[in-house]
Amino acid sequence: MKKYTLTLLLTAAPLFAGTPAPVAPAPQPAPQGVSTGMYLNVGAAWEEDLDITTDFGFGTAINPKLQFDTGIRVDIGYQWAMSEHFALQFETGFIWNGVNDLRLDTAYFGTPSTSVSGNLWQIPVLANLIYNIPLNPGLNLYFGAGVGLTVSWLDLENSNSDAVAFAYQGVAGLNYAITPNIELGIAYKFLGTTSQTFSDIGSRYGYGYYSGNSSVDVGSAWNQSVLLTFLYKF
Repeated sequence: MKKYTLTLLLTAAPLFAGTPAPVAPAPQPAPQGVSTGMYLNVGAAWEEDLDITTDFGFGTAINPKLQFDTGIRVDIGYQWAMSEHFALQFETGFIWNGVNDLRLDTAYFGTPSTSVSGNLWQIPVLANLIYNIPLNPGLNLYFGAGVGLTVSWLDLENSNSDAVAFAYQGVAGLNYAITPNIELGIAYKFLGTTSQTFSDIGSRYGYGYYSGNSSVDVGSAWNQSVLLTFLYKF
């Protein structure tokens, strides 16, 4: 019996010795290429000086410009991946900048500027076409352009009005997939609008000059922003 048992063990030993150990599956590379999902962007926004084109009786020599503090931009949108390289985005959100100064290039007043208080809110509604360039697994560089409209709300010295204008946008950024469902990144956006008219808004100029309840025409508005981006992929 002992001889039989020893023979059985010696016969089976090569079988056990040759059995490979379980191998863990290789980690899957992070997704590459543009993705479909919802996104949220938050960052700082800088509004360029806004030309006031209304003639308040001083002629064009005063060339008034509204100047703004650094503000904030928030975007929320949906991105649809049409292919590895192209996507469509539909987005809205808001941009806020505080008014801090009214600049005057004039000989009518003894000072080149006058302090004003107010706010400029902009709500863009845009469609963007995005071109994506995969760099490494999970890392993507992209560029894009968009069109739509912007609803703006301006208040100056406790008077306010709104306006709607055609809007256009340029986009560039980097995204990195930290999980199969989440991408984080950074983006730059340039938003421009056509000229706008803010009706029934009282504006103060120079030494206590009041235009009263009149329309204020402004030129093209330009806003630049740098944003942190978050994308949740479906």
